[in-house]
Amino acid sequence: MTSLETARPPYYLCARSEEALWQGLEAAGLSDLEFPQLDIMGTLFVPTGLVLLDERDQRFPHFRSIKGYYAAIDHELTEAQRAALPIVPRPASIIRICV
Repeated sequence: MTSLETARPPYYLCARSEEALWQGLEAAGLSDLEFPQLDIMGTLFVPTGLVLLDERDQRFPHFRSIKGYYAAIDHELTEAQRAALPIVPRPASIIRICV
């Protein structure tokens, strides 16, 4: 058995772009999922370890983006759906930046 066969929700997806993510969801018949079953995370970030200063000398951490466009599905998937989707391991130490 592969790890995808034993995986359970939530499933984490990573595609090259938002368009590619939606194409994969459509191919798997899942483009109609709504939040909270489908969480579009978009670009994720990791801390670089650098600390920056703003014009008021306030310190804040620096982040860099992780390559890819991410989403999570908290929904049972069939084997065919798992095979059609770009499932990846849960991202570790990630930050979502909302603007």
